[in-house]
Amino acid sequence: MLDIRNTSIMAALLALGAGGLAASASAHDSAPPFSCTVQSEETRTGVHMAGSLTTAEPIVGTYSLKIQSRRAGTSVSLQQTGEFEAAPDTPAPLGSATLPGDAGDYEVAIHVGWNGRTYACVVLEQDV
Repeated sequence: MLDIRNTSIMAALLALGAGGLAASASAHDSAPPFSCTVQSEETRTGVHMAGSLTTAEPIVGTYSLKIQSRRAGTSVSLQQTGEFEAAPDTPAPLGSATLPGDAGDYEVAIHVGWNGRTYACVVLEQDV
């Protein structure tokens, strides 16, 4: 499973593999009432990655899931966008893709639009 945390979109995107999880962005931004995850599952032909959002309160918003290859010699760039509606303690899907290779070959980021702000859930470490 890849773990990601919420940071303000204004925070710099950190490189995959930097270790640890991103902290909240700036002091004047309150933390959103949600968290994001990206689950990866190895398949016969590659890896299936699926983003989701979990919240403590009902929310409606938009998302952008971006997956890019990190491996030399490959060129994969995928972006999915859409709207979501999330109920408390029930993961809401935020896009998915099945790609060749394994999870370590890709950088994944999810941006969530909610309550007039955009938050970046930045993937920093993987545990697959």
